[in-house]
Amino acid sequence: QRYPVDVGGRTVQYVVAGGGGAFMHATHTIPRVSVAGVTEDDFRSYPLRGDSLAFYSALYGRRLRLRRLLTLTEAEATAVIAERLGIRTGRAPGDG
Repeated sequence: QRYPVDVGGRTVQYVVAGGGGAFMHATHTIPRVSVAGVTEDDFRSYPLRGDSLAFYSALYGRRLRLRRLLTLTEAEATAVIAERLGIRTGRAPGDG
């Protein structure tokens, strides 16, 4: 479904997919984005990349029984993403 909405004299297309349930893919694996003039400063992915990495580090830490080695906090994961991709993240490290 697509809903055109007038915002400040320009049309923004709101795109809706799915049946209303919350389903999210991992976003920490998405590389740095710069397409058609759109850069990392122009959008946010949800879940935020740091939150995504923290979730998957905890998941694999539990499954592999290596929680102490693999589990990252949101702040640690956000710092890893920022350094690895060379971007400003959606939330500053430590804002939990």
